[in-house]
Amino acid sequence: SLWEAQSSPSTFCFLDIGCNEGDLTLELYEAIKNELPSTVQVRLYGIDIDPVLIELANNKVREQDKPFMTFQTVNAADKVQITQFRDSIAPYQMSLVT
Repeated sequence: SLWEAQSSPSTFCFLDIGCNEGDLTLELYEAIKNELPSTVQVRLYGIDIDPVLIELANNKVREQDKPFMTFQTVNAADKVQITQFRDSIAPYQMSLVT
């Protein structure tokens, strides 16, 4: 598996670029969480350029009580914004980017 190929980290992080309002991202989170041992912390980050969609995604996260999921408004084509986002999630390394 991808997790094993990465030396079985205790935290598995993934980033969904262009996450929209987070529906597919939430599905990916559940699928990955169900495939990994329960001792592995799964962290999800979703970014999108549209703040309205990000607000909808964050509302879903709050409703479903998923504390390890974060959605942020970021323009993936903007190097400054990407750098700021990357710095904000340090020290985590992405295990998967979609």
